[in-house]
Amino acid sequence: MSLPPLYKYLSVQGAKLTLGNQCFRFAKPSEYDDLEDMTVQSLFPDKLEKALATMPDGFVDAVMANLYAPPTCPPGQRPTVVKLQTIFRQKPELSPIVAAGLKEDPEKAGLGVEAWKTRSEAFVKETNGFMQNYRVFCVTTDKTSERMWKEYAQETDEEVSQSALDTAYSNALNAIYSARKSETQANAATSFDDIVAARNIDVLDMADEMDIARGVLADLFDGAMLRPARKRLKDAVCEMLKITSAMFDGAHDLALNNPRFGHAKATGAPVMRARPCDEIIRDSPMTPERVRYWLEEV
Repeated sequence: MSLPPLYKYLSVQGAKLTLGNQCFRFAKPSEYDDLEDMTVQSLFPDKLEKALATMPDGFVDAVMANLYAPPTCPPGQRPTVVKLQTIFRQKPELSPIVAAGLKEDPEKAGLGVEAWKTRSEAFVKETNGFMQNYRVFCVTTDKTSERMWKEYAQETDEEVSQSALDTAYSNALNAIYSARKSETQANAATSFDDIVAARNIDVLDMADEMDIARGVLADLFDGAMLRPARKRLKDAVCEMLKITSAMFDGAHDLALNNPRFGHAKATGAPVMRARPCDEIIRDSPMTPERVRYWLEEV
């Protein structure tokens, strides 16, 4: 699927740097002006008081929906949850009474506003600190955003020469051309054999590591497997060969258009009968469990 045209709003200095060195800058989340969009705080739209008011009902509903499931909460809370599961299994009509009791004394129930405010602030601070290990690059499909134009518009007395503009324009065209050329080269169909050879991968070892019958990969690589391949198989091959889904499809088409025949029979020319992926997997010598695994929808 092709992407729509994408635009990047930049200040004058940012545009000069970007066009000059032909590189985009990926910034820290904390460097953005609209921090509500760039921090975990945006995940909590409601006020803490409102969220705490709904927690008793949510807690009881969660227990009621998992009456027979082993608790996954912190160890200190598990005995209480197990006891509630036992009670609700025997008398489910008690669930609204328990929820009402939690609401009557929030402090005793561990739902005090101040305690949760301290916990919430610590969690937000810790998560935002973790996010600083990542970088963000923002683009948009809207090149006429009034807000963004106002945000990045700058008054400057600096005069930009026509030569500088021409150089920037030339750099931009070169960058676009290079990107399109790289994309074309990346999408050019390459055979499975060439891919494994370039990565110094042995197909038999690859099949063993994937825990799949060697004949399944052989049929795929030899052009004996019709499209489409099972998604789980396709994803696993892409992961092993470090290729994209488009490269897989290109290699698959190449294999189908150039099948590799086995030994010819004395009665005539060799014939390659391509079969559906599911049939090849079912007919393989794999265990029933492995066959089911490779046939599962993902």
